[in-house]
Amino acid sequence: SLLCVPIVDNDDAVVGCIQVLNATRGKDKVFHSHDAELLQQLAKHLYHAISNTTMLTKLYDSSARLAGSEPAEAEGARESVALMAKYLERTCSAERVHIFVR
Repeated sequence: SLLCVPIVDNDDAVVGCIQVLNATRGKDKVFHSHDAELLQQLAKHLYHAISNTTMLTKLYDSSARLAGSEPAEAEGARESVALMAKYLERTCSAERVHIFVR
């Protein structure tokens, strides 16, 4: 089974998607409408989390350059996405979750 929802920005432009694969609960092992509704709501929050993390990373990089030091490795956005994927696997009882962002 497969469930996919778009990740949209504030202008309703698609900037990515959440793909949930292989439901693991119940006899029929399918996703239900409440799974789609949950993913749609979380996609909105995920966009804002990624956007905020990206802006903070740019701010820290600019501060480091102004201070004359090297910017730190930017892992925040990737870590946020990975944590959300793990959360969605448990919440939607899915075998695998992929999050694609442009």
